[in-house]
Amino acid sequence: MAAVLGGLVWWTPPRVVAPTAGVALLGTFAASDVRSIRVTGPDGSAASIERGPLDGVWLMSLGSTTNRAVVDGSRVQGFLRLLAELQSGDADPRPMPRASIVTLQGPSGPLATLAIDSELIAGRGRVALLDQTGKVLRVAATSEDLGGLLRADALNEWRSKVLLAWSPERSSSLLLRRGDKGVSMSRVGAGWLMSAPVQMKADPGAAQGVSLWLANAAVDRFVDDAGSPDAFAKPARTVVIATESSERRRVEQRIELGAELDARSSLIRITGVDADATESSGAARVLWGPLLAVVQTSLLAGLSDEASAYLPKTSFDFPPADVASVRVGAFTVARGADGSFGAHDATVRTTLKLLTEVPAASVTLLPAPPTPSGDAARVTLIGLGSATIGAATLEFDSIASRTEGTPSVPALRVTVDRVQRVIPLERARELLASVRAIAASN
Repeated sequence: MAAVLGGLVWWTPPRVVAPTAGVALLGTFAASDVRSIRVTGPDGSAASIERGPLDGVWLMSLGSTTNRAVVDGSRVQGFLRLLAELQSGDADPRPMPRASIVTLQGPSGPLATLAIDSELIAGRGRVALLDQTGKVLRVAATSEDLGGLLRADALNEWRSKVLLAWSPERSSSLLLRRGDKGVSMSRVGAGWLMSAPVQMKADPGAAQGVSLWLANAAVDRFVDDAGSPDAFAKPARTVVIATESSERRRVEQRIELGAELDARSSLIRITGVDADATESSGAARVLWGPLLAVVQTSLLAGLSDEASAYLPKTSFDFPPADVASVRVGAFTVARGADGSFGAHDATVRTTLKLLTEVPAASVTLLPAPPTPSGDAARVTLIGLGSATIGAATLEFDSIASRTEGTPSVPALRVTVDRVQRVIPLERARELLASVRAIAASN
């Protein structure tokens, strides 16, 4: 009986079980503290990945080259996440002659030095934490082939194939040039202002659309062989898009469109520069590139260098309520106390809606203001305080039908300074006649 009772006492209390969970290999490691990643391969190859001048942008150089490339940020973050999740434990203690040495640098010095084995054992990899003398402190096993991610050919795949190095909403200026002609725009508040070839407000959707296009377009592949030196001797088209770094320095990404390789592919050259810093040669300091890449020729159609593509579709960007009176010829129609324009209310309201709300089917930038035809009507819009807020010339026009054999569509041609817009309007002749009739009311 005593033996039975003793056995029950021995089995009943909970027994302490040794913990099986390992300690984090890197301790209290935070990926946000990493400023650079240095990789030395078992064959002596070297690579350096560093934080760039913009938040979320990493730059990489391979071997002895100084020709850095923008890195896919998700690759870096994924690699650092895998390191942070490593748990030290009973890993294979054998030496790692084929290991890559990885040094993580922080703001004030090295954070950790790791030996990452490129040889798998039973399908698992190994990572060792080293001290400053190279002595192994802890070892962790991983199901990920981290060593494979660090081979030279694998690191090449870390390069970002997106044509824009930052998020589209951060773009502050844009230049699209073909030869000696170009379109230049810059962000002003929530809108965009065109400074060349004319100075006027740009369509914010069209201007921002270039950044969105670049952020969604990708190269097919990078070309490590420079090829023919004449491919970019005189780039036919150049795109320069800029943003500001955290130090409020102007960072530009320049994309030069080179020769076509075949009917479907074209060569481009990508360079990032610090426009506020110059080299000894006087040129802007290069941050990344130049990188040669191949893109689909059809993608380049999304980059228009015609100023008309970035002009607003409507003639004026203010609401009709801002118009206090309308002058046609020498006759002025004033808005009454009830908000109407008297006997000409229907004509004036229709005209104001066309000029301020209805988008044009086409927009053309003319070399000079044209001479209006004899059937044209000159309309001047006057705001509060008798100030002129806009003037346009209205003429009859037509738009060719897209369906073969059908008549053209009537339209109204609106000319403001050098900008000509064609607005489809079924009763364009009748409206033009009504507007001209206002001038005859005098």
